[in-house]
Amino acid sequence: MKDLIVIGAGPGGYDVAMVAKKKGLDVLLINGDKLGGTCLNYGCIPTKTYHKNASLIKDLKEAEIYGLKNLSYSFNYLEVKNRKEKVVNTLKDGINFLLNKLEIEVVNGYATFKNDNTIVVNGVEYQAKNFIIATGSKDRQLSTFPDALNSDDMLDLDILPEKLVIIGGGVIGIEYASIYNQFGIDIEVVEFMDRIVPTIDSDLSKRLLSYLKRQKIKFHLSSKALYKDDEFVYIEEKGKIVKIPYDKVLVSIGRVANYQGLSLENCHVEYDKRGIITDDNFQTSNPNIYAVGDVTGKNMLAHYAKYSSLRALNHILKEKDNINFDLVPSCIFSFPEIASVGISEDYYKDNDLPYEVYKTVYQSNGKAFSANETDGFVKIVAYEGIITGAAIIGYDASTLIHEMAIVITKKMSVLEFKDVIHAHPTLSELFNEGL
Repeated sequence: MKDLIVIGAGPGGYDVAMVAKKKGLDVLLINGDKLGGTCLNYGCIPTKTYHKNASLIKDLKEAEIYGLKNLSYSFNYLEVKNRKEKVVNTLKDGINFLLNKLEIEVVNGYATFKNDNTIVVNGVEYQAKNFIIATGSKDRQLSTFPDALNSDDMLDLDILPEKLVIIGGGVIGIEYASIYNQFGIDIEVVEFMDRIVPTIDSDLSKRLLSYLKRQKIKFHLSSKALYKDDEFVYIEEKGKIVKIPYDKVLVSIGRVANYQGLSLENCHVEYDKRGIITDDNFQTSNPNIYAVGDVTGKNMLAHYAKYSSLRALNHILKEKDNINFDLVPSCIFSFPEIASVGISEDYYKDNDLPYEVYKTVYQSNGKAFSANETDGFVKIVAYEGIITGAAIIGYDASTLIHEMAIVITKKMSVLEFKDVIHAHPTLSELFNEGL
């Protein structure tokens, strides 16, 4: 009998398996699909690899600003795709190397629970004292578009379409719109809500929409995607039926927890339509079984999966930690980037609570101006003088946000943070300039 079986080899699985092994546990890792999970194979890493290509193309469009005149280049998408595959495979090889180095046993296949302490994989039974379920999530389907592309399909295309209709203006849809727009594809986004990325600060959402429209991406807000035929996508917009021509359709309306094949009824683990139900330690209704990351439906970010699995392991080992799951930074790799952490201004507005907000525009920052990256702003939110949230839209927001994560974690006051010296010229000065 193993000390721990980890089901799922994505960010919430392989990392905790290695930590558990280093702490002396006898560990078995079950890999149902590709090592590294959705993040490495279909999500975070391949899209950010494409984002780098898109970013370079965007910069080349402004080459004359930097004295590069009459610059010409050809875009070879297959080379871009090959580079993406190389990056993914290199990172996958790195994970595999570490697992082998630690002598962690990996079984490839899909697990189902036979009882409280037994799973079956490929017809073979495995038992453990504790389990961590880290089976992630899968694309939410749209029944009226059965043969549309999903995000996995989009990354696997060998030939780019001329016209792409994206159904869903959330995080994933907007990242794909931003990237493939720079690749030269005509993009139209259909979003059911009245704004894009409705989960983020409304101020940032409005500004991002403006920037993306300036990049010639078309939007249909408050619109319902109905169906498609061989030529058009049909939507309902402002009470009228509108048809949009397309070459390819990408459905990107979010993800759902992936737990359906585990036979959870056999091990007395409760779940609902969102995902597997857990407490603050990610312990399920069965005290020896934990569920982490996307499969809980709480937060579908790779770093959340990693840290929730570490919390689960710490609980198994009866060790304490200081992980604060109320402070999970989130990033969107659009042009420009968006990042946020902590409590938003919208929360204080919606709950009619007093708050202070401090905003600084990129255009006032020397480093941003010299880099020709003047779109965007930094917003700091405080409650009773204590910094409780931050939101950024602008160049390198995904890096900048982590300073604010530390500030909020340490419960720094506005006055304390104002006196922290920031080097000049840097983007980090944006935080102090508005205080």
